[in-house]
Amino acid sequence: MVEGSRAHALVRHGGHGPGRKTPVISNDFTTFLFSNFFSGFGEMDMLKIFQRWTRVKEVFISHRLNKWGRRFGFVRFFCEKCGETKEGA
Repeated sequence: MVEGSRAHALVRHGGHGPGRKTPVISNDFTTFLFSNFFSGFGEMDMLKIFQRWTRVKEVFISHRLNKWGRRFGFVRFFCEKCGETKEGA
């Protein structure tokens, strides 16, 4: 695990209730859907894997299965260039 890597990541748990975080609407991150991962992997395990490539905002793994019967989740990456637009485009 990278030193200090847990300080900037938020791990959410599925379901409704008072512990549920409200999503932040912003353009400075990118959301990625992932599936077909080991059944023993949790949110912290996936966080460690994705942090190898870039800074992670949050990881969410659904308790439900997709239509093919597989687990799935979402990861949000911080994106420094998402808010910028190309000149002349």
